[in-house]
Amino acid sequence: MTPDMFLLGINEHTLEVLKNKLREGRYTLSDYERAGLSESKLIELTAFKRQEEEKERAYKSRAQVISKLSNPLTSFIDINNYLDSSQITIDDFINDEIPDSIGKTIRKYRNGEINFDISNEGVTSSEDFPELPSGRMDLYFIGLPSSGKSTLLAGLLHEAHKSGRLKVDGKVNWKGNIYSQDLIENLNQGVIPEPTQTGRYIFIESSLCDDNNEEHPLNLIEVPGERWDATNRVGSADELKHLKNENQKVMFFVIDANPNRPVIKQSTAFNNLLTVFKENGVLDQTLAVYIIVNKFDLIDDQYRSYSGELDPCVGLNYFNEHFLSFKNNLITHRENGDLKFEIILFPYSIGDVWYGKFVSKLNRLHAANILNQMFADTFSNR
Repeated sequence: MTPDMFLLGINEHTLEVLKNKLREGRYTLSDYERAGLSESKLIELTAFKRQEEEKERAYKSRAQVISKLSNPLTSFIDINNYLDSSQITIDDFINDEIPDSIGKTIRKYRNGEINFDISNEGVTSSEDFPELPSGRMDLYFIGLPSSGKSTLLAGLLHEAHKSGRLKVDGKVNWKGNIYSQDLIENLNQGVIPEPTQTGRYIFIESSLCDDNNEEHPLNLIEVPGERWDATNRVGSADELKHLKNENQKVMFFVIDANPNRPVIKQSTAFNNLLTVFKENGVLDQTLAVYIIVNKFDLIDDQYRSYSGELDPCVGLNYFNEHFLSFKNNLITHRENGDLKFEIILFPYSIGDVWYGKFVSKLNRLHAANILNQMFADTFSNR
């Protein structure tokens, strides 16, 4: 075997030359040791090799984190942790795969220019919940935890405001309008609301103006999903006393169509809640039931048309597949009741959501469709 001239003169080389050979992968520390490299140089090169390996691990770790930034499903908690630990910087969001608005919003948040917190002014406990004013229609947002009730409410209020249809009332609960304002302002900056806290209720007293400038007086009530779940489990509406009044109602059943959420729990819970509402006379005051298939842009391909396009039939196919008993019971209650309430299904998406917190392209069309139907199903002060 031909002797390796580089190794034969191993102790004649500078540390920098030895390091370069290690970087190139031409030799290993074991090669140096067998060739008789001095102990002092071996110690330095061992430390150097360890540093290089740590850099490589950090580089790979950072590359993995960077790849997560391009995934809209990465949680904002993780994003914040990456920024706090300096694994990434704000500049890493300047990326062809990430909408510019997302990076800008995160930069504003980190600089303290955006406050994600929604005012608790409009939130109340069940004990402090005021008596709903009469002469208005009650709109209830019903769904299990994290189904998107607050996001739907924010989308409707934002669209009503942007289209010039929102009128502030607040004679009984002015604080609810502060909450409404926060929802609208945050969504306008691309921030969707956090789920309503357990044990807290939202009540907003507002009117919507139709194309004839006639006002439709509404009580908007959002109950945390945990309360609906509790009502479902105990089969009693004792904790939902605000349901029991003389006002006519529109019920929004909000379905979370995210494939990662257990759909069977939603379908059975809605069936049980329907019975509770019937037994407590709520359905006898209901003029319309809206089925909101929320996050419907995430529905699996099996429910899409052959072209793969998103259309209203996607939501209908999904609903018929998973909520058929609920649908049939709704129809039965309607046929056996006096008001013959409408049952209308709406696909809904707030837009392109990133990190569970931001929306890059706000979808106003779905909210506008629901608002237009609300004008048809609610009375006006003529």
